[in-house]
Amino acid sequence: MRLSVFRARRGAVAPLLLLLALGALSGCQRRFSVEEHRVLAAVKGYNQSLPSAYRSGRVDAMEPWTGAEERERLTTLLAGLAQKGWTLDTRQESFALGAIKVEPPPLMADLESSEVWWYRQLGAKSGAEVQPPKRIRYGLRYKLVQTQGHWLVDRIEMLTSENLPAK
Repeated sequence: MRLSVFRARRGAVAPLLLLLALGALSGCQRRFSVEEHRVLAAVKGYNQSLPSAYRSGRVDAMEPWTGAEERERLTTLLAGLAQKGWTLDTRQESFALGAIKVEPPPLMADLESSEVWWYRQLGAKSGAEVQPPKRIRYGLRYKLVQTQGHWLVDRIEMLTSENLPAK
């Protein structure tokens, strides 16, 4: 009797061990190269500086993180807000890393992410809310270039956009 109970348990243990092994493997994090870490740091620096640029209406805060094309896009966007007499209060609520791809020289990189941003348009002089807050989930692809050893966000492609309930 004891032998049959052991065999039954042993038969149940094998699938359990397989599930545990698969779970452990799926939980493993990918190791990033030094360049991939630097690309991610550039995107995070860009995202941390963006609220300040929107609040001040100045692209200067973005200098260390932006290439020429993105700096031009931001300058145009900020000028449009200023022309309307608005400023933008914004914050990044979440950032989920997708794929990072670094190309050999000339060094270029792509980083994909899913991000949630909160926005509120304010009157530049009054600080009064012009439009109600919005929350948007974006699927983004950052295009980066390496200039003088530094990674810069040169272009951002919006892959998806989804309005979320405002908090």
